[in-house]
Amino acid sequence: MTDSLRRGIAGDYRVAIATTTDLAREAAIRHLLPGTAAIAMARALTGLALAAITDKEWRRFSAQWMGRGPFGSLHVDLQRPGNLRGYLTGDGVAGEVADGFGRGGLLSVIRQQHDGRFVQGQVALSARTVDEDLERYLEQSEQVASTLRVLVALEDGMPTAVTGVLIQPLPGGSAAGLRELVGTDLLDRRAAASLAPDALLDAVAPDLPAVDWLLEVPLRWACPCSRERIASGIRLLGREDLDDMVAKQEGTEVRCDFCADEYVFTPDDIRGIREALDRAD
Repeated sequence: MTDSLRRGIAGDYRVAIATTTDLAREAAIRHLLPGTAAIAMARALTGLALAAITDKEWRRFSAQWMGRGPFGSLHVDLQRPGNLRGYLTGDGVAGEVADGFGRGGLLSVIRQQHDGRFVQGQVALSARTVDEDLERYLEQSEQVASTLRVLVALEDGMPTAVTGVLIQPLPGGSAAGLRELVGTDLLDRRAAASLAPDALLDAVAPDLPAVDWLLEVPLRWACPCSRERIASGIRLLGREDLDDMVAKQEGTEVRCDFCADEYVFTPDDIRGIREALDRAD
């Protein structure tokens, strides 16, 4: 099954559903995430893709769940059309997702618009379940009533099914109508984790009008890092530092936080970067 996000209209509501099983597995494998951390990452990647439908002008969407528990901070990044990546700063060992963030903490969301302008908002972590905190961000910072849930099924600590849903009232709808539509006890996460997207939508909002699906966007794990970009960063060290590395016959290794790819630069590579600065002049 190919990961994707579908968005549409159902009466007075905006609706989106996402399937991100492959994405979640890629993240878990790349970062060696234990089961609970894999769940948190899956919710973050999926939730961010869903939340992005509330803004038509974004070019890049990023979110950081910054806690004080073993997860450290959880970073996810979305670039058009549907390229996602993410990482944890901590070891990720926790009994439940909420335990991974500890007490307190913040969720910060940054959007880069098409015109290059940045828009940022944040809320305190309260639920500490990732998707519910993102739901709270949409309601408090963006002033958009929302129901956002991501369901993750695991087998031997690896995601086997990841599905998310977002429902928001359109200008003709209301927050009260949304609460009445979905109720308060949305669903049992474990029981609903393996539901297909349409079945999950029925479970969350059984009385939702028929959805007119308008758009489907493929989602995939993607990181723009490359050896060339890393080399450009090394050039920024400047002549003095590069001369020192050449004199000491030093190389360097650079690891991308987001995708965990490692780039090795030998002393000869450093010398070539230094010589390229002179040629550029």
